[in-house]
Amino acid sequence: MIPDVEPNKSIVSCYLSYSIVGANSGVERKVELVRRNLVRLIDKSVYEYRIARDAMVNEIEKSNGGIIYTCTITNHLENCINSIKRSLNLFKYIKRNKNCPKINRTLIKKIEALENKMGDIRNTIEHIEGKIQEDKIESTQSVALRLTEDYKTIKIGEYSIGLFELVNLMDNLQEIGLIIATHKVTQK
Repeated sequence: MIPDVEPNKSIVSCYLSYSIVGANSGVERKVELVRRNLVRLIDKSVYEYRIARDAMVNEIEKSNGGIIYTCTITNHLENCINSIKRSLNLFKYIKRNKNCPKINRTLIKKIEALENKMGDIRNTIEHIEGKIQEDKIESTQSVALRLTEDYKTIKIGEYSIGLFELVNLMDNLQEIGLIIATHKVTQK
């Protein structure tokens, strides 16, 4: 079974609502830009994953248990991973900024546990042609994201991540997004 992630529609709508009523007024410009992009990228990662997941499920149903056509799946998973990695970069700023809400330490640790793995996968996606030219890809390694035969893991080059890990990370990022989206910052 391929895990699903439920989009938390309230993240973007809460952020927009707070913006409309002026709850975000007076926020330092840089903080506001980071918050806006973080909320958007979290939403985008979930959207891209769900398209990839739907394509996986459709392929499995059409081909009696296998996946033949993988381009749509690969393209949307790449977009998902890229959005997650960009979200993680913005999250680093949020954690350090005193004008941003305090995040539960357990939640931070869950996200940080996958940060390096996501960076390795994203960097391999973005720089695979260099690895190919330098003969750094083994014959058993994939040069594009691919789903394992048990549909539990995606791999590229020497790196992999379980789909459940990916979904849990997106769930945790959505929780952070909701905290960020609904936090009223007060300037001192």
